[in-house]
Amino acid sequence: MMRAPRSPRTLRVLAVATLLSVSLAQNDFKARMTAMLPENNQVAEIMEFGYDQEIQNIQERFRQAERQDPRWFRDWRAAHADDPILPYHVKFGVSAQEYERLLTDKGLRLVRTGRTARLNVTVSGGRMIFQGGSGAEALKGIVLNLNTGELRVPESSVVARPQTRYVNGRGDVLGLGTRSGWGWEVSSANPQSRVNIWANFTLMQFSNGTVLLAFKKAALVDNRYQPEIDLTLFYDRKNVTSGRAGTQ
Repeated sequence: MMRAPRSPRTLRVLAVATLLSVSLAQNDFKARMTAMLPENNQVAEIMEFGYDQEIQNIQERFRQAERQDPRWFRDWRAAHADDPILPYHVKFGVSAQEYERLLTDKGLRLVRTGRTARLNVTVSGGRMIFQGGSGAEALKGIVLNLNTGELRVPESSVVARPQTRYVNGRGDVLGLGTRSGWGWEVSSANPQSRVNIWANFTLMQFSNGTVLLAFKKAALVDNRYQPEIDLTLFYDRKNVTSGRAGTQ
């Protein structure tokens, strides 16, 4: 049976409802993103990638066992040359569980450096403009539209749209825990200006309210590679003070 055509009034009501739902979704996105972005003079902790001490200890015991009997290790590897993974043996000097960790967990973690940065930002015309700041100079010139979520980096006119990011704590190889937010990726090649750039901006929040802000950038200008940027910051928006950031 054919359905009766909807009246103009019904179509108008549906159109208004659709626009309202889109507006509410945009407002919700804006409110959540704004709540995660840094305040001006935001104090942040500088993090760097390092290796978990426990994993390092297991690796060292394995290497020590190999140094004590290198011939046996050569024979063991030769005997299992066709195996995709070298089978465990007690002569490895580590337990079977520890050997499994070496195979699955490389021990790479974000670790504290004991240093802090201060983020300087301004908000104008519905945009947040990163001004850099002590320890956060790499962020200078990034512009984020607070209404649409679009992001630009100073070297490119390409606009990046936010992509939802979610990391489950159980599958987190960095050991940071569950977090969610957005990521922006910029990829641009301009033959006129001879600038090639790739950049990734990440903004994610943990259940305790701590925010992770990460910025990575690689650029080729006039066929010359520029110094790569890999900045990772942790901050709590409650920690906003005046003064200078530095080594704690």
